[in-house]
Amino acid sequence: VIYARKLTLSLAKVSNAASRIAGGDLDERIKITGGKDEIAELGQNFNRMATKLKESFGTLKEREERLFLLNRFYSVLTKINEALIRETAPERLYKEACRIAVTEGLFRMASVAAALPGSRKIKTLAYHCVEEDFEKIAALPEEGVIMGQWLSETAVLQNSHNICNDMATDPRALPCRVAALGLGYRSAAAFPIRVQDRVVATFNFFAGEPNYFDEEKISLLDRLAGDISYAIEFMEQERLRKQAEEEVRLLQSAAVSAAEAEDMKSAIHATLKKICDSSGWAYGEAWM
Repeated sequence: VIYARKLTLSLAKVSNAASRIAGGDLDERIKITGGKDEIAELGQNFNRMATKLKESFGTLKEREERLFLLNRFYSVLTKINEALIRETAPERLYKEACRIAVTEGLFRMASVAAALPGSRKIKTLAYHCVEEDFEKIAALPEEGVIMGQWLSETAVLQNSHNICNDMATDPRALPCRVAALGLGYRSAAAFPIRVQDRVVATFNFFAGEPNYFDEEKISLLDRLAGDISYAIEFMEQERLRKQAEEEVRLLQSAAVSAAEAEDMKSAIHATLKKICDSSGWAYGEAWM
C-alpha cells in the first residue's frame, strides 16, 4: 500500500511537471529524494528528457533566428539589386543602397566612402543611419561619419574586405572607439567597390552587436559589393560612350561650320562658337 501510494504521488509529480513543460516552462525538473528504485530512475529519466528537450528548443530557436536574419539579408540584396537597374548615376545609387541597408533593419549605419586621388584621406560619398543617430553623426567631424578611415583605407590598400567584429576591443578601432560605442556600433565592415579591378570606393556597414559579421554574411556582402561594382563600371562605360559621341558630333558640326565659312578667320570663329556652345563657355573664353 505504501509503495502504491508513493508510486501514485511520483506519477502525479511527473504529470504536473510535464504539464508545466508543455506550457513553456522548459526549466521544470522533478526533485528526486533518495533511493535508487524504479521511481527514482523514472524521475532521473524524466529530468534527462527535459534537459534534452530544452537543448533542442534552444537549437531550433537559434536556427529560426538565423533563418529570419538571412531572409532579411536576401531581401536587402534583392532591393539593392533593383536599385542597380533603376538608378543611372553613382551618387544616387550609393545613397539608395545605404538607405535600404539601414531601413530594412540590418544595420545602424551604412556608408560609401572613397579615397581621394593622390591622397590617403577618405571622403564620405553617401551615408544613412537609424533616425535617432542623425543629429549625433551630424555633430561629428567628417571622418566620424565613416567611423575611422582605417576601415576603408585597409580595404582600398588590400583590395579586400576589412572586418572589425568588436570595436570595443579591436586596437585598430581605437581612434574612433568613443564615437562608435557612443552611437551603439559594435561591429563594422568595409567591402571594396571596383571599376576595372581598381578600388574606387568601399561600402561600409555598422552593426549594434559584436561578432556580427560571420562567414555567411561576409560572403553575401562581398557578392553585393560585386554587383554594385558591375553597375558602377557600366555607368562609367556609358558616361565615356556618351562623351565620345558628343565629341564626335561636335567635331562634325565644327567641320561643317568651318567648311561653310567664307575665309579662315570666319572658319575659326565658327569653330570656337561651336566649342563654346557645347561646353557652356562664354564666347571669347576659347582660343585656337
